[in-house]
Amino acid sequence: MHALGWIVFLAFLFEALTLLFRFGLHLRSKTIQKSILPWRIHHGYVGCGLVLAAVFLSQPWKEFWLIIGFALVLSDIAHHLLLLRVTGKIE
Repeated sequence: MHALGWIVFLAFLFEALTLLFRFGLHLRSKTIQKSILPWRIHHGYVGCGLVLAAVFLSQPWKEFWLIIGFALVLSDIAHHLLLLRVTGKIE
């Protein structure tokens, strides 16, 4: 599978897990993160950090972390668009 295929596949997987936690287990990241940190961290932020860090790595780690990073960013974008559509809130 090419990198783009892996990114889309992993983004779908990450989003499925996110929705499982949100709607299946009734867990809310806002509540959990508030008890741990004074600010919220979206998984898209982690993805951006991984993409930036991957630039300084050599193969095969560079490609691995770029795929994971872009998948997290894509998943976060899809998550917010999906939540807006389903709940009416962008959260």
